Parts: sequence; structure tokens; C-alpha cells
Amino acid sequence: AGESALAVALVLTSLVAYYYYLRLVWKMYFEAAPEDRPLPTVPRPGFRWAVTAGAAALVLVGLFPSAAIEWAQDAVAVAGEPSAAGASAPSGSPETVGLQTTRPSTEAPRPRPTQ
Repeated sequence: AGESALAVALVLTSLVAYYYYLRLVWKMYFEAAPEDRPLPTVPRPGFRWAVTAGAAALVLVGLFPSAAIEWAQDAVAVAGEPSAAGASAPSGSPETVGLQTTRPSTEAPRPRPTQ
């Protein structure tokens, strides 16, 4: 229903992805590795520490998401909301008011259901 451009974009990006991943599988299983290529080196301890710390942080955020969300909200409250390229938005604009912005409506207010 009018979304043919989106469907074409979906098909084209899928074809690009298929080409990339199928080429990767082809190289892994059907082409021989070059003989003169050196073996990869063993990662240094700093790399292993960084990967382990990142994995641990990922697991902790996955297990305790509310703590991570509260930490992020506290950080935003302390730092203040950033403005685009250092320019401040006019007072009362949607950028400064945030999600609590309401727009005037031309409709009559709907009555609330009684409980």
C-alpha cells in the first residue's frame, strides 16, 4: 500500500548482505589459505582484560537493567541535557521542554471514564 520504495530498498540491502556473507562462507570453506601468510599473534593481556571487562559489563547490564537506566538518568540530570552543536534552544521550544510538551488541540476534550 504505497510502500514499494521501502520493499525495493529491503530487497537490495538483503542482496548486498547475502553477497557479503555468502562470500565469507565461500572463502572459509572452499578456498585454501595462502601459505606465506603468518599466523595471528596471541593477544596481549590488556586486550584480554578489556574484552573480559566489556563482557562482564554487558552481562551486568543485562541482568540488572534498572540499575543501568537509573545510572544513565542520574548522569543526564547532573550533566544537563545536551544541545545541538553547543547552541541553546529557545526557551519553551520542544527541545528544552522534552517529552512533556503538549500541543494545542482543536478537538474538544474527551470525558474521562468513571470507575
